[in-house]
Amino acid sequence: MGSRYVLLNFVKWTLVEGENNLIYYLFLFVGAIICYSIIKPFIHMALALQAGKLLNYTLSSLIIVILIMLSTSFFDLPAVSVTGLLRVGLQCLAGFGALLLCYHIFQFWKKKI
Repeated sequence: MGSRYVLLNFVKWTLVEGENNLIYYLFLFVGAIICYSIIKPFIHMALALQAGKLLNYTLSSLIIVILIMLSTSFFDLPAVSVTGLLRVGLQCLAGFGALLLCYHIFQFWKKKI
């Protein structure tokens, strides 16, 4: 029932205030194009270097952030807890990335010795 309410509010919002928000859609679309253009060379470089672990971490982190955002929209949480949840989620992802980095550095040095 909550997701239907969110969807109905979104449809109502776009229909009622569609003219005023057209500029926001334009900015977001242009921003997506710019982000895609910036990220594309890094992805090609990572693929050329066979950095599958980095790509796995990046995509799994993106999925986690998307799930956090979706969960906050489905549950009726106040804005303070949404930002707190996102902050904790991003800190956990950074810690997990640091742990993976340490692990792979250790594995690299172990193979060298």
